Amino acid sequence: MAQKQSRFKLDISLIDLLVIAAGTAIYSFGIVFFNIYNHLADGGVTGITLILRALFHIDPAYSTILVNVPLFAIGYRYLEAVQDL
Repeated sequence: MAQKQSRFKLDISLIDLLVIAAGTAIYSFGIVFFNIYNHLADGGVTGITLILRALFHIDPAYSTILVNVPLFAIGYRYLEAVQDL
């Protein structure tokens, strides 16, 4: 029986990780110091987390993870289905 090979290849360098970390830090700075403090709305997952913070006082760090995990699972299943075509 032949093994299924993954088409996903990760070739990430240290510079890639540093740039990703810097981008995440800039994004989180913008969310905290612009959106939250000025009571601004945003779209997508960030908007959902800001609404959850305003209504239920849930920390956006936790609600972002809770909203993103199902989306990652759906995306993974979709990519697996597309690979089989």
